[in-house]
Amino acid sequence: MLPPEGGRTEPVNSFYYYFPIFMFMSQNLKIGILGPVSRAVVWEKYLRPHPTVSEVVIASDIPALAGVQACILLDEGPDRLATALNLVKLGYHLFIVGRLPMQVAEAEKIFYTAEESGIAVQYSNWAVFSEGTRWMRSQLPRFDLYQSVRELEGMPLESGIEPFMGYILEDVALAQNWSGSNVNRVLANMAVSDAGEPVSIQCYLRFENSSAASVFFIANSRRNLHNRYASGRAGSVFTDVQARKAFYRTSDGGLRADTEYTFDEPEPAHYAVTQFLKTIQLKRDSDFSGYHGLQLARTIRIIREALRR
Repeated sequence: MLPPEGGRTEPVNSFYYYFPIFMFMSQNLKIGILGPVSRAVVWEKYLRPHPTVSEVVIASDIPALAGVQACILLDEGPDRLATALNLVKLGYHLFIVGRLPMQVAEAEKIFYTAEESGIAVQYSNWAVFSEGTRWMRSQLPRFDLYQSVRELEGMPLESGIEPFMGYILEDVALAQNWSGSNVNRVLANMAVSDAGEPVSIQCYLRFENSSAASVFFIANSRRNLHNRYASGRAGSVFTDVQARKAFYRTSDGGLRADTEYTFDEPEPAHYAVTQFLKTIQLKRDSDFSGYHGLQLARTIRIIREALRR
């Protein structure tokens, strides 16, 4: 059976991250980190505060992981998902840190292998794990309309669709994860320069539950901007990702109440590590699991096909 879709809305204070572990987890875990040492020592710091982590092993190859129960894979290479599949086949619970999956075949192999073996898989979707997004979703658990606008100033243009689509991955994944539904229809357009280089991309996603999302990205803007908007029956919520500020306005019986929120979490890695440990110990689904990675890859395939029409 596939894991349920959609995200959970949890408080964003740090005490909540560790409280469930103290209360419900007793198993000590030996965690491996596979990747460059310079990055691995940073992730080791994220693991050390957790009382259920008994030992952290930094490894440069898979054989050095012998004896660990779970692994954090830090690999941006072209074969990283092949490495991830190998780790899952060896029985390691896996947190894949890096680019989200764009190819269905790779994501399917990882998901179904993990599903058959009872292995937990989590991808690093920072849009889903970020404190600002979690606050947005706590205010508006389901949206009717979602929009993401991202602009980069003076970004060198690259030829081809694939590199360019990497800039919309997290927002497409967030929209689908938040909607709690599968994509029903996709419209996608890309503006291309005379030299054949992509300049901007616009995707419209219609979900099976009738909600909809729009994701826009432009590479040669005169400013850097990344905003997310969502609205539903309960109200509307807005986040300025760069300024780390969020705003919520609710309507109830003709009355409006405005709430502002400033989040200062510099990166969602702490929360993501805690989610990974919960997934293993409580045998629950991650906020962005192997299934969500497969769901994203399938949606990206539809977007890719729409762009090539």
